This record gives sequence, C-alpha cells and structure tokens, in this order.
Amino acid sequence: MGKIGILRCWRTLCGVLALCASAEAQAQPAADENEGAAGSLLEQNSFQGPTGGFRIVDAGSGRQGTFRLALYTEFFLIRDFIVPDDLERYYAANLSLSVTPLPFLEVFASAQVSSSWNEAGDPELIQVVADTLLGVKGFHWIRPWIAVGGDASILFPGGIGDTRRTFSATSVGLRGNATLDLRSFGRRSIPLIARFNAQYWFDNTAELVEDVENDRLERSNEAQLFGQSHLINAIERFGYEVNRVDSVRLGIGGEAPLRVGRVGLHPLLEWRWFIPVNRQGFECQLLTAPSVRGAESCLADEKARAFPMTLTGGVRVFPPLDGLAFHVGVDVGLTGSRRPFVRELAPTAPYQILIGAAYAFDPIERAETPAPPAAPQSAEADSDEQPEPSIAVQPLPAGGRARIVVNTVDETDRPLPIVPVVVHGPTVHRLVSDSEGRAILEAIPPGRYTASVDEEGYLMSILEIDVGAGQERSETLRLVPRPNRPGVVLRRGRLELSEEVSFRTGSAQIPPKSESILFEVADVLLRNPDLELIEIQGHTDSLGNRQVNLEISQKRAQAVALWLVGRGVDPERLVAKGYGSTRPLAPNITSHNRARNRRVQFKIERRAADATVDDPAR
Repeated sequence: MGKIGILRCWRTLCGVLALCASAEAQAQPAADENEGAAGSLLEQNSFQGPTGGFRIVDAGSGRQGTFRLALYTEFFLIRDFIVPDDLERYYAANLSLSVTPLPFLEVFASAQVSSSWNEAGDPELIQVVADTLLGVKGFHWIRPWIAVGGDASILFPGGIGDTRRTFSATSVGLRGNATLDLRSFGRRSIPLIARFNAQYWFDNTAELVEDVENDRLERSNEAQLFGQSHLINAIERFGYEVNRVDSVRLGIGGEAPLRVGRVGLHPLLEWRWFIPVNRQGFECQLLTAPSVRGAESCLADEKARAFPMTLTGGVRVFPPLDGLAFHVGVDVGLTGSRRPFVRELAPTAPYQILIGAAYAFDPIERAETPAPPAAPQSAEADSDEQPEPSIAVQPLPAGGRARIVVNTVDETDRPLPIVPVVVHGPTVHRLVSDSEGRAILEAIPPGRYTASVDEEGYLMSILEIDVGAGQERSETLRLVPRPNRPGVVLRRGRLELSEEVSFRTGSAQIPPKSESILFEVADVLLRNPDLELIEIQGHTDSLGNRQVNLEISQKRAQAVALWLVGRGVDPERLVAKGYGSTRPLAPNITSHNRARNRRVQFKIERRAADATVDDPAR
C-alpha cells in the first residue's frame, strides 16, 4: 500500500471521526479542550501503552489524529533475591502504540517479552513471549487545567505456549484517571503535571499454570506431605508474572515540564501501591517441611508488608526534533520485594532500570503557525535599522473575506495557551487562545484590527493588524508577567524608572537587559491614555565627536519609540529627540558614569487636564 497510501487512509479515517464529533466540537470554546494545556507532540506513552508518565496514566491524550510509538526496556541483576544466595537476571522489552481518533478517545496496545534467569530455579531460564495488552481510554477536560476519565484494558498473557490457557488466563482492568496540568492554571504557567490513577485489576493469570500444577500433583505425593508444594514457586511466579488474587492499584505521579535551551527536561516521580483482593477465594497453606529452601508465607501472615509498592523516578528528554523523546528512570521496590514472599503474589523486583525511546507523530496536514515575529528593535539586531515583522500573507479561498491568527507567547517565544484575546475592528471578537497559543479569526471583513490582552498578572499588550480581502495575517502578542514591584512609576512631568535604558558606546541597539523595563513603560502608556505626548530623550556619554553623539542619541530615541509602537503605543503620542552629551547625569570620568549617561528618559510634554498628577501606584 505504501507510506503515502497509509497516510491518506489515516487522514480520511480521522476526517470521518471528526465529522462524528463536530457537533460537540462546535459547542466548545476557542481553546481545544481535548488537549488541555499539553502539547500534542509532548504527550508520550506510559510503559504499558496509554499516554502518561512512566507507570502512571494521563486522564487526557494528544490532539485528535495523532499517534505515538514507544519502546521501553527494563532490567536488573541482583543476588540473594528470591531464595538465599541466588542470582537473578531479568530483562523485558515493551513496544506500545497509542492513537487519538476522537477528541475524547484514545486507543492503545502493547506487546511485551521478558526473560528471567535464576540459577536456583528449575528451569533456570523462564521466557515469556507476547504478553499483549489492548485498551481504550475516554476523557474530558472539565477545566483547561484538569481532566478526568477512565480506561478499560484486557491482557492476553503469554508464557507457556498453550493458546487455550492464554485465553482462560485473560485479565481485565478498569481504571479511573485524573490529571492536573498546572501549566494552564489561571493565567500563570506552573511547570507541573500531576496524575492520579485508581484501577481494579481482575487477575486470572493463575489459570496459566493450572495444568502444570495439576500434572505435578498427579506425579508426586509431595502434596500430601507439604500441603501446596505442587504449586509453582516464587521463582516461577516471578518469571511468569502470575498472581492468584486481584488487586486495587493506586498511583500518584508528578512531572515537571522544564526546558534548558532548546531541550526539554521533564523530571518524573511516581508512587504505586497494589492492594490484593481475594476474589478467587484462594486458601493459602504453608509448607510443613522444616527446611525447605526459600520457604514462603501467606498474605494473612505478612499483611501489608507483602503488598507490592514501588517508587519510580526518572527524566524524559525532548531533543529539538518535534515528537521525539528519550526516557531514563528507575523503579525501587518498597514492599513486596523481600523474603518471605507470599503464595498469592509474584515477587516485586527490588529495583529496575528503565530506558526507552518514543515518537509522537501528527500525520494530518494542519494550518501552520508562523514563527513569532521579532519585537521591533530587538537586542540581537546588528544595525540601527528596524526589522520588519514576520508576517505570513496567503490567499484564502473565500473571496473578499480575511483570516487573522494571533499567537500568544511568553518572553522566550513559547506558546501561552488559554489566554483571552480581544480583537476590535470592523467587527469585535472575544477569543481564547488554544493549547498551542493561537487565537484564530475566520472569514472576517478585511480592514484594520487591534488585538489586545489585558489580563491580571501580565503587562498589557496591544498590536495593530491590517488585513486585506482574501488574505491571512499572523501576528504575535508577547506577554510579560507583571513584576511584584513596579519598575516604572508615574511622577509629575516624567516617568520614573527603577533602572536605565542603557546602550553600548556608539550603538543604538536596545540591549536585552533594558527590554524588561521597556515592557513596563509600554504598559504604563497603554493604561494611561491621558498622557497625550511623551518626549523620548536620547543621551550619550562625552566620548567621540559631538555631532556624532547627537546623531546616535537621536537614533537611540527613535529606536525606543519604534519599540514602543511595536507594543501597541500610538505613535502620535511619542516624539523622539536626541541631546547627545549635553545633559549628563554624572561626570564622564569613569566607565560606570559613562554607562549611566548613555540612556533614554521619558518626559511628559502634555497631559489631559483632569488627569492625576502623581500616581505612584501607576
């Protein structure tokens, strides 16, 4: 069929499913609620298949139409584990696939092979091929930062090569899930994802070995001497992963989505506890032989000490390639991992090293989000010329109508989801940016629009957008958190800054350290329209030619004015004037003083008559 044919079939299937869900989708707000705040290509499979952490499952999933493939391995080597002085070597590999065909549905599958070698066992090597898990997960985002749902899964265990026993040993799990994604809690992004699971596992794996145990009973009279000695021992239960009782499986996990440059580093910590439930009515009988190597116990005697409890820690690494992730972690057995082991349960590994790689893929062609434009007169500019904003202009099929995409990003150009955006123009719109930080206006009249964000916790941001008939415009609103202590205060006749807008000698480039204070200047001007005219004064130190200094100071003032215009300040309210070295703040005798003199100041030239003269609180 070929790769192209497969992708076409997948797109067609997703399109049909999307039509089935269109009525529900149209009722949703602009934010894509099936994703919450999570990026669809940051969602990855847990060890058993459904999206989540290492072992704990997410309530949500990726964007509709995406799928994820993951390969995990786990292994350990330890002596004196199941019986005294034994040597246990264990290795397992798990291949999983998950797909999100609908905004509220995920389908997953996984297959696992394992190898357990213990020198005290008979046989020493136990191999399990193709433990297969199939499942489906449903979910709903009740808030942009909280999702609830559940999943059902069925396990077809391998191990003994008897197909009849494989089906009779089929186990089923029913799980409730909840996720708190605090990256979208309120208007502030908190890098934390919390996951909660509660599952009932109907465990029938003991059916796998029933024929083996019956055969041992028939061939030996040991059962008459030693009670249940014909049952498989702890080494075999561990190798075949056999339990004789059900379990309630509780799990709590946290993930911290952090970034270091272009690399995502997501530390994870997870806790799981399996509480046995004897639905099968199994009666445990202790061996009576006085010196049986590796003697076992029963749940009734060991109680909670035997309940499997593990702690998992590790990190996910997201390289710059979208969708790719690497996983490194370790399981630590807290209980159920030490002798004596109980007959009802397989022993818990004392530790396991986890290594894996995963890839998330979106085969559906979607409207691209253009790269956020650079702020006017950015710190990285190499000349005094102002860069043109990056604007995507494309013809649209609907003649006479237009399309606008407003990208809400933070100071580092990362998308900010779930941000209210107000757009004024020939028509007025109130939008909420989606999980990728996009607020989209479709089929609107052409003309001039003003997009603004005025949210608690952020400095105000405004931009002008001109869009023609049959065109698309994409612009960026960069949102900056409001500092705890204001750096700009409105005083009589001036704006008082807590730090200077300074420049390097002979340069009109705005340095990065000065942009943060300019964001606050723009916020004050936008919130105080009564400041009708502001003179932006450019100053230099005394080094160099006087005329050259006048020219460079003029360029500095103009650079700041253009920067503020790029933040939504009306250019009619600004006038730029350079004063050269004629108005120093300090004598030009030290490098520190000269740096202070290379500055920009803001003088209020005209203010509405009824405005407050002094407003320390802005």
